[in-house]
Amino acid sequence: MKKTYKIDVDCANCANKMEDAANKTPGVKSAVVNFMTLKMHVEFEEGQDPKSVMTAVRENCKKVEDDCEVFLYASHPDCHRPPAGLHGGRAMEQKREKECVSMNKKQRVMLSRILAAAALLILFQFLPLTGVVRFLAYLVPYLVIGYDILLKAGKGIRNRQVFDESFLMAVATVGAIALALYEKSGDYTEAIAVMLFYQVGEWFQSYAVGKSRRNISELMDIRPDYANVERDGRVIQVDPDEVEIGTEILVQPGEKVPLDGVVV
Repeated sequence: MKKTYKIDVDCANCANKMEDAANKTPGVKSAVVNFMTLKMHVEFEEGQDPKSVMTAVRENCKKVEDDCEVFLYASHPDCHRPPAGLHGGRAMEQKREKECVSMNKKQRVMLSRILAAAALLILFQFLPLTGVVRFLAYLVPYLVIGYDILLKAGKGIRNRQVFDESFLMAVATVGAIALALYEKSGDYTEAIAVMLFYQVGEWFQSYAVGKSRRNISELMDIRPDYANVERDGRVIQVDPDEVEIGTEILVQPGEKVPLDGVVV
């Protein structure tokens, strides 16, 4: 049995980690993650319950990438246009198209954190702060911009996934702060700036990937969103990715052919 799931992940490396975690889950015959379309195609072993297996897949994916999410594709409100009449009709399509125009919630939150940390960093340059007060003051923008990186680094260590970019950024910035404390120089600007520029780069990457993904989705709109398959004596609409090789599909008058095949 094959099923398609919607995933929520920010980077290609994270998607690869999720694919590896899914393939190592008992009950999964094969799993393929497509980062550009944010889909996970899972083939289950014979006799396995997809629901219980996917619960284990989600847990394993969370271990390697805490921010990731896995949803049943048809139940997740993403930017892909749903099959006509299946998931809310034209009103739902228009709502999703409107949501796809601007940044998503995660990107807006990150942009707010970047602006807040940058504003605090500039402000503190003009304030006569010294000693412990200076350290505590500069700690605020550092945590605002980098708390998630520190959390990811800690979880990576706990899950024995140590040497990733989060761990390296945590070591670099915490080391810079520790050095400033040791030398009593009070120069915490470099540590915050390094974390700030890293997050700016991540934000631009996320925005660019999201925009590219939307462009690809628009091109894929020419492909039908569903295939007509006869099951138990009635015709139902399913995702084309879930149609197995050898299945006969029905193309109604005026419809586009959703998959490659032989006319019978």
